[in-house]
Amino acid sequence: MAETVITTLVSPAVSIALEKLSSLATAEFFAFIHVKDDIKKLESTLTDIQQLLTQLNSSNSTGMKNWLVKLQVVAYDAEDLIDCWATEYHQWKIKKQVRKLHLPFNTSNFLFQQRQLRKLKEIKAEISELLQNGQCYKTIIGNPTSRSQSSLQPQQTGSLSNNLVVSREEDKKKIIELLIPDEEASDGGDLSFVPIVGMGGLGKTTLAQLIYHDEKVENYFKIKTWVCVTNHFDMKSIFREIVVSHMSEKNIGHDVNNLSYAQLQTRVQDILTRKRFILVLDDLWNYNHVELQPLLDVLNLGGRGSKVLVTSRISDVANIKGSKAPYYLQCLDDNESWSLFAEIAFKEGSFAHSDVEELKVYGKEIVRKCSGLPLAVKQMGGLLRGKTVDEWKHIMRSEALEVKEDKIQPVLRLSYNHLPSPDHKQCFAFCSLFPKAHVYEKNELVKLWMAEAFIRPHNRQRTEDIGRAYFKELSDRFFFESLTQGKDDGKYKMHDLIHDFAQTVSSPFCCQVTDTKSLEPRVDEKSRHVSLLSKDVEQPTIEIISRSNKLRTLLFPVQHLRTFGKAQYEIFDSLTYMRVLDLSSSTLLKLPDSIEKLKLLHYLDLSKTEIKKLPESVCKLYNLETLKLLGCPWLLSLPKKLKNLVKLRHLELDEMFWYKASAFPQGMGCLTSLHNLHKFQVGRDTGYKLEELKKMEYLTGTLHISKLENSENAVEANLKGKEMIQKVVYEWSSNTSDVNLQDEAAAKQVLEDLQPYSRLKELQICHYRGTDFPNWMKHGQLRNLVNISLNGCTRIKILTLGELPNLVELGLKNMLELEEWQEEVLESLSTLKISNCPKLMKMPRLFPNLRVLKITKCASLETVPFSRAMFVKLVDNPVLKHWPEVTLVYVVQGVTRHLNSSLSLLEVNIINCPELRSLPRNLCPQKLELSGCMSLRALPDQRCSGRLQVLALDACPDETLVSMIPGTGSLYSLAVSNISNFICLPKWPSLPGLKALYISNCGDLEHLTNQENRTLFNGFTSLQLLSIQKCPKLVTLPVEGLPISLQVLIISSCASLESFGAPDVLKNLTSLHDLYIEDCQALQSLPGDGLPTSLQHLSIQSCPSLIEQCEKEDGDLPKVEGIADREIKPSTKRTSS
Repeated sequence: MAETVITTLVSPAVSIALEKLSSLATAEFFAFIHVKDDIKKLESTLTDIQQLLTQLNSSNSTGMKNWLVKLQVVAYDAEDLIDCWATEYHQWKIKKQVRKLHLPFNTSNFLFQQRQLRKLKEIKAEISELLQNGQCYKTIIGNPTSRSQSSLQPQQTGSLSNNLVVSREEDKKKIIELLIPDEEASDGGDLSFVPIVGMGGLGKTTLAQLIYHDEKVENYFKIKTWVCVTNHFDMKSIFREIVVSHMSEKNIGHDVNNLSYAQLQTRVQDILTRKRFILVLDDLWNYNHVELQPLLDVLNLGGRGSKVLVTSRISDVANIKGSKAPYYLQCLDDNESWSLFAEIAFKEGSFAHSDVEELKVYGKEIVRKCSGLPLAVKQMGGLLRGKTVDEWKHIMRSEALEVKEDKIQPVLRLSYNHLPSPDHKQCFAFCSLFPKAHVYEKNELVKLWMAEAFIRPHNRQRTEDIGRAYFKELSDRFFFESLTQGKDDGKYKMHDLIHDFAQTVSSPFCCQVTDTKSLEPRVDEKSRHVSLLSKDVEQPTIEIISRSNKLRTLLFPVQHLRTFGKAQYEIFDSLTYMRVLDLSSSTLLKLPDSIEKLKLLHYLDLSKTEIKKLPESVCKLYNLETLKLLGCPWLLSLPKKLKNLVKLRHLELDEMFWYKASAFPQGMGCLTSLHNLHKFQVGRDTGYKLEELKKMEYLTGTLHISKLENSENAVEANLKGKEMIQKVVYEWSSNTSDVNLQDEAAAKQVLEDLQPYSRLKELQICHYRGTDFPNWMKHGQLRNLVNISLNGCTRIKILTLGELPNLVELGLKNMLELEEWQEEVLESLSTLKISNCPKLMKMPRLFPNLRVLKITKCASLETVPFSRAMFVKLVDNPVLKHWPEVTLVYVVQGVTRHLNSSLSLLEVNIINCPELRSLPRNLCPQKLELSGCMSLRALPDQRCSGRLQVLALDACPDETLVSMIPGTGSLYSLAVSNISNFICLPKWPSLPGLKALYISNCGDLEHLTNQENRTLFNGFTSLQLLSIQKCPKLVTLPVEGLPISLQVLIISSCASLESFGAPDVLKNLTSLHDLYIEDCQALQSLPGDGLPTSLQHLSIQSCPSLIEQCEKEDGDLPKVEGIADREIKPSTKRTSS
C-alpha cells in the first residue's frame, strides 16, 4: 500500500504546479519572458500526468514506487521554477509601474532568463519521459473518484470532542488506590513508582490524564507535574519540563533554556523538597537505570507519600527502585469497544434513523477487526462519522482493516487514505517533522501549511479559515488530540503511533534529523523538508545543505539556544528555494543582506534572538507571509520599505514593541493582506494618514490608533468594514500643549467617522477632546461590546452608554469634568472601576449583576450604588457618606427581581473615606479592611460575622472599632495598626479559629493584657502566628503567657521591650518553630527557662544587648547553640562602623 500513499502526495504536488503555471500564463507574462510554446507544452504534459495519477491502481511493484518518487521530485522542481518566474515577473511589474515606461532587460535579467530557460527544457524533458514510462502502470478503472467523491465534501456534523474515554473507570479506580493510601491518617510512605504498562494505542496516556485531573488526586498531592519522555531519555530536558511546569507563562523563555544542568537540578529540588508530589513520566521506555539515578536522587527529597506515575510499553520499568508491580492495561472487550465506537460514529444528527440499524451491523464487524485497541476504534469512529451506508459497507469489507497483535498501521492507513483531499494528507505528513510529544499549536501549524502551499484558497474564504477546517477534520479523526479536556485552547498532541505513521507516509521528502549520524540514511537530494533536533546545529546544518540544496523547510523544533556560526551564511547563499526558515532561539545578532536571495521564502521566524535591526533587504522577500519577531527585546524599529512585503499576513511582535517603537514605516496600507497591526500612528504626511487603513480588510485582534489629533478624512479608514477586529483603541496625545490640538467638533467628527464594525468586543478611548461621544456609542449600535475603557476624556460632562446587553467590564479614569452618568441599567455588567473622576456626583443607582466595584479618588461622590458585588474597594473618596442597604424590587423586561445589596460580598476594602458613617447592616464579607475611616463607629454585628475570615483595622481615631471585633470561629487573620490612644488590647471575645494576629504601629500600646483581659489569649486556641512590630512603648509580653499553639513569633522595633515576661513564656510554646527578634534595643536576654526544643529557626538582628548575651558561655549561648538554623547579627550601622 506504500504506492497508494505516495500517489496521494504526488497528486497535490503536480496539481499545485499546474495551478500556478496556469495562473501565470498570461499575455503580459509572455511579454516578460518569451517562452509561450514551452510553457503551453509543460502545462499540457502536467495535465496528462494529473489524469494518469487518477487512473493508477495501487500496484505493489518497486518500479512504480520509484517512478512516483521521481515524479514528485520533478513536480517540486517545476513548482520552484514557476515560483521563481512569478517573483521576478512581479518585481518587473513593480518597476514598470513606478517608472511608467517599458524597461529594457539588463544583463542580470538576461542571465536569469537563460538559466531558467535551461531548467524549463530539462524539466519538460523529464516530465515527458516520466509520462511515457508511467503508462505501463496504468489500469483504467470505471470511475476512480466515484467512491471517494463524497469524502471530498464531508458532512458537517458539528464539533467532536477527542478526549473520549470509555470503560476505563475501573482501571482509574484501581490505579488511584495505588497512588493514595486508604487510611486518611496515613502519610503515604516513601516515594514509589506506579507503572502503567501496555502496547501502543491502548490509551495509557489518556488514562494517566484522567487520573492526573481527578479531584481526589488534586486534593491529595500538593505538587503535580507532567513530563513527556518519549524516545530519547534526556535528564536535562526532564528537569527543564518540571521547572517550566511551575512557572507562569510570561516567565518562560531564555531564562529556562539557558540554565545549566546543575541549575535546573537545583530548581527542581527547590520545587519538590518536603512537598508531597505526583510526577507523571509519560512514555518512559528508552532509558537505563544509571541515567535515571539523578532523577531518583532529587525525587527522594520530596515529602512522604509522593508518587511517580509511569506509562510505558515495556514491563522493565517495574525494576526501578521503589516501583510497585506494573499495572498491565488490557485491550477493550467487544462491548467496551462498541461503546467507544458508537459514541464517536453515532454523534447525534450524523445519520438518518432508518439507517442506524444497518450501520450497527457493519459497525460491529469493523469494531471486531480493531481487536480492542482504543486508538484503532477511535480512528474508525472518526473516519465513518457522517459517511454513507455504502461507505461503511466498503470499509467493513476492506482487507486493509485487520489489527493483528500490536500492528495498528493498517487502520491508520485506511483512515489516512479516506481523508477528504490530498491537501489534508500533505498537511498531516508535514507534522512528521516535529518530535514525538511535541505540542502542536493549531494556528502556528496552519501558518506553516500555508507557507508550503498545502492550503489552496478558493473564492474569498481566508486561507487561515480553510487551514483551521483542515485541522478540525484531522482532529475529528483523532490524528490530533486536544491537550485540555472540554475546551479548545489551540494546543494538541499526536499519539506516538500516529507520529510513526506520519514519518512513514512523508518519506523521503520529510526528514527528521537527530544528529549528524542520522543524516546519511535520511537526507539526500530528494529531501525538501528537514527538521534538526540536536543541540549542536552548525555542522549538521552545513551537512544538510550540502546534501540537499533544494530544501523548502528548515525547522529547529526543540527549544535549545542555538549557534549557527558559518551555517547561517550557507543557508542564505545556498537554499534559494526555501519556503520556511526557523532561526529562532539562536545567538543571531544580525541578519545579513543576503537574506534577499531567499526570494521564495514565505515564513521566517526570528523570535527569541538578540537581533536589533532588520536589513532593508528583508523587504525584497516578496512572497513572505509570516514574519515572527516575538521575544526580540532589542528590536526597536521595522524596515522603512516594509510596504513592499505585499503578501505579508502575519507580523508577530511583542505588545511592548508597539509602545517602545518611536516611528513606524511609511505606507503600511500597502500590506492589504496583513492580519495583525497592533498599532497605527496617524501622521499628516503621505503614507501615515488614516486612509492607509482603508484596504486592510483582514485586520484582526487589536487595533490601536494613536495621535488622532493628526486625523484628516477619518472615514477613509473604513473601520466599519473591518469585521475581524475584536478590540479598538482610539487615542489622542495627552500633551495638551500640542500645536495640532483639534477643536471639540473636529475631535467628535473624527470619532464619528471611525465607527467600528458592529460586532466589536472591546472599546478603549484615551484623551478624547470632544464634549460628547458620537451617536454610535450612545444608541446601542455596538451591542456585542463586553469591555469599555474611557481614559482621560477630560471634556465629557454627561455620560450615556445606551443599551449594551453584553457589557461585562467598564472603566472610567481621569474623566476630570464628568459630573453625571445618566441613569441606565447595565444588566450584564460584572466589573466597574471608576478612578479620578473628581466632579462625578451622580451615577446609576443599580447594577444588578456587578461582581467587582472599585471607586477611587472621586471627590464629589457621596453614595455607593446598589449592587450584589463580591469585591468592593473604596479608596480616597473624601465626601463618600452613604452605603445604603436596600432589598430592592425591580422589573427588567417584565421580570420582577429582589436584590439585597450586601449579602454577596466576599471582600471589602475601604481606605481614606473619612465621611463614611456606617456599613450596611447585613454586611458579612469574608475579608474586611478599614483604614482612615474616621467617622465609622461600628463593625458588622455578631449575627453577620459568621463568614468573616480576615479583618484589618488601620488608622482609627481611637479604639472604638477595635473593641467591637465580633466573636466568631471563622476569623483566622486579624491585623490592628496605627490606632491612637491604644494602651492595652481590649477584652476581645473568644476567637477559636484565629491563626494569625498582627499588631503594628500602635505608638501608645504598653501592654497586651491587663487585669481586665488577662485571659485574652486563652481564647486564641488556634493561634499560630503572632507579629508585634513598631510598638515603641510595649514593655513586656503577657505574664500569663502565650497560646501554646503558636508556631511563629515575630517581635520587631519595640524599643521599650525589656523582657519576654515569665521565665517559661517561650519554653512552654512546644509548637514554636520560628522566632524572629529585630531592633529591640532594650531587650537584655532570652527568658530564664530558655527556648522550646521544637524551635527550628532563630533570627536576632539589631538587638545589641541580647546578641551580646547570646555570645557568652555564661549567658544565653547554651540556650541557642542547639538550633541549627540561626541568624544572630548586629545592626547594619554597628557593622559598618
